[in-house]
Amino acid sequence: MAKFYHRDAKNKWHGYDAATNAELEASYNTQTTVKLRYPENPPKYQNFEVRFGDKAVSRRMPKPPRTRIVQVNLADEATRIVE
Repeated sequence: MAKFYHRDAKNKWHGYDAATNAELEASYNTQTTVKLRYPENPPKYQNFEVRFGDKAVSRRMPKPPRTRIVQVNLADEATRIVE
């Protein structure tokens, strides 16, 4: 199984859990957006999307990164590169 990581604002990498990695791997193959929820975050910052390919963009990152995968916070469009 593939292992995906996202980089935070302090340039630190964080791995996804096994279930999320499996979902991301399946979605990577179909380029389907994945919705994630982090209930431990403050309410405003609980909902995210992982976007692939040409859709790996946001208001804050108008062009896909080299990896062509991003995680986007739906509240403020904070965008993290995923590898």
